[in-house]
Amino acid sequence: MSHEIHFPFTVEQDENGFWAAQAALKPNAYANGQGETRDAAIDDLREALALLTEEVGAPKELTVSVQAAKHEVTVPYTVEQDEDGVWCAHALLQQGVGANGEGDTPEAAAEDLREALTGLIEEFGVPQSITVTVETP
Repeated sequence: MSHEIHFPFTVEQDENGFWAAQAALKPNAYANGQGETRDAAIDDLREALALLTEEVGAPKELTVSVQAAKHEVTVPYTVEQDEDGVWCAHALLQQGVGANGEGDTPEAAAEDLREALTGLIEEFGVPQSITVTVETP
């Protein structure tokens, strides 16, 4: 069975004209793509994300509705319980720009994360998104 996952990503051109793209699968798992053109870098990133997903597993996804931009953004996130029993959810829009949520349940942590991401998106803008199709068990 296949499953589509949406990832916010960044793509930049360096001073030599080479393109680099980056996305976070999880807060500590990044994929990179590069190429001579913007499209080549994005295609390379898509392949890297598919391989990384096979290696570390498919993330959960959270959809955030941004009223000001009239846009929906779907981001991968992780949720885990800390040593005090608090559920913590984490997501990245791009390297160095992420959000956290906490709650008494995984669902409450995800909802708190959704609110934090909404604020980030309103501040930094709607990120570019890439879709990767992965095989799921």
